[in-house]
Amino acid sequence: MVSITNEYFTIQAKDEYQPYLEMILKMITEKAEIVRKFFDVSEYRPVKVTIFEDISDLKDEALKTKKVYDDHCEASFSKKGIGVFDSEKDVENSLDKIVNKIVHQYSHIIYSTIYTDIFDRPLWLDEGIAQILSGERYDLQLSEAKSKKDFLRHILNRHKEIPKIEYLCKDGNTSKTIGSPKYSGHLMSYFMVNYLLSSQVVDNEFTKDEIALIDNKFNTYESDLAIAKAKKNNLPVKPRYNFSLIMNDPEYRKKIEDSLVSKTINYFGSSLKVKMSAASIKYIREPKDFIDYLDANIVYGWFDEDKNVHKDDSKMMKLYRTGSTELVNKHFVGTSIELSKLELEVLQSLGYSGTIHIHKKEDKENNVSFQAFVIVEKDDRYYYLRNNRLGLDGVFEFGSYKAFLRYYLPNIKDNSTLYEVDDIPSGLSLEELNDYLERQEIVDFESVQAIIKKV
Repeated sequence: MVSITNEYFTIQAKDEYQPYLEMILKMITEKAEIVRKFFDVSEYRPVKVTIFEDISDLKDEALKTKKVYDDHCEASFSKKGIGVFDSEKDVENSLDKIVNKIVHQYSHIIYSTIYTDIFDRPLWLDEGIAQILSGERYDLQLSEAKSKKDFLRHILNRHKEIPKIEYLCKDGNTSKTIGSPKYSGHLMSYFMVNYLLSSQVVDNEFTKDEIALIDNKFNTYESDLAIAKAKKNNLPVKPRYNFSLIMNDPEYRKKIEDSLVSKTINYFGSSLKVKMSAASIKYIREPKDFIDYLDANIVYGWFDEDKNVHKDDSKMMKLYRTGSTELVNKHFVGTSIELSKLELEVLQSLGYSGTIHIHKKEDKENNVSFQAFVIVEKDDRYYYLRNNRLGLDGVFEFGSYKAFLRYYLPNIKDNSTLYEVDDIPSGLSLEELNDYLERQEIVDFESVQAIIKKV
């Protein structure tokens, strides 16, 4: 074992971590200062950190030292220290993840020490703060598009439930705890704390005695009428919160919690510009409306000949059958093939013309795969709807079909072919789908290449 120490931490790990310990220590020390500042803690004793390469070692150590640990976690903490599991084999490329895990647990330690005698800290608040301070959700903080995708897929997705606030106050992995598989409790906690911080009062401009004003029921994110009513009564245009009181005054926090889940969803639904198409297919009016709809409603899955739904690919080669749009609308699952059928059907009903394209690829072992997408046209504008495994990855607009082909040309290799079809019959096996495509029109890329050479 090797180790390194400063006034904040002592880190120990196996010998192969030796070249990286100084960098890890520097990174977690910088973040630890942010954590202390957040909780207004000027000093705290050094914390011991152990990095494990085996998850069982982390679990054993956690049980011995009575660290807080759940089977689904890769880190643990107690007043004696922090344990983290490095799940990556390449240490150099996993430094950020290791650091984030350590700082997450450090946030728990500081919070539990400072507020342990004030009230029983709700898990959503503890976890939400730790996720923000650690930087593990930095991709969401950095990218509105990524935030929106995660918000739609893991919070509003029809396969998820909106949890009650009391469920987010309990640890565990059951149907009524933060770790429930029915909803994304940890992500919901992140969004709630993010919302509260973005709406907090500045320099304690409001006090506990002004709860009625701070926690007003008028919400700018609900309607124009609500905004007008708030302004007429000289109330804040949006709810304002005293975050310090939230952390250490249970009475104030309870008032905040009553409507926190709904206000958080309302806030991010508006700020991330979630469209009505996320709620129902009937609100789709143009190609880009499909993005919110698919992200919020459709998950990856496929049908067999008995129309049963599968989400595991292990038997797909043998059992898969192309599904109908009726099946997609009933079960809210599909592959790129089913999603393309649905997209084309809906857009054609809205006055668009178009076709389904299927990119067939064959590897060195002669294994064949298919990726389907839609090209639609309206008013001399062409739209490429690119599907990924979980839904619609993006909508790209072109001035002509040839412009799209020039864009797509680099994807066509020697072992792949692009077909254009008006429809894909339901009930086809992968072998039958391959036979069907071989009778269809192949997109002529040679003419596109000739055009490019002339240009």
